[in-house]
Amino acid sequence: MRLLLRVYPRWFRDEYDGELLGHLMLQRREPRYTRPRVGAMHFWWDAGIDAVMTGLRLRIDRARDRGSRAWRGRREQGRTTGPDYQGQGKGGMGPMLDAIRTDTRHAWRGLRKNPGYALVFIVTLGLGIGANTAMFGAVNGVLLRPLPHEDGDRLVYL
Repeated sequence: MRLLLRVYPRWFRDEYDGELLGHLMLQRREPRYTRPRVGAMHFWWDAGIDAVMTGLRLRIDRARDRGSRAWRGRREQGRTTGPDYQGQGKGGMGPMLDAIRTDTRHAWRGLRKNPGYALVFIVTLGLGIGANTAMFGAVNGVLLRPLPHEDGDRLVYL
């Protein structure tokens, strides 16, 4: 388990090493991981993927934070380039894009964990799009498109 923790950045391990080990020990005792061989493989797969993804995310966030701090320092000194610079702070697109990325990641994770729900979601979405397309086709053909006759707007139905 200590080898698995090497995936996390050093500053994170120094701060949370004991808590991470305790969490992994508790997670290993969960019922879904107790089956002799399959449970152990499932646990190491889940823990490994989680450690790699979280470790990469921590490293990227730290590098992005350092880069934006350096950029802000140059900006305050008047050494930035580009007329329309918007930093990661107020008014920038960074926090909104981060929120969208996080929401999308959670949505996909939920759909993968519940394939039945995902199937219902996809079928409902498909039916909604199909019904919308059919209704637009009917309304377009009957109400929006002009009649195929000369002076069609002067025709009257009695």
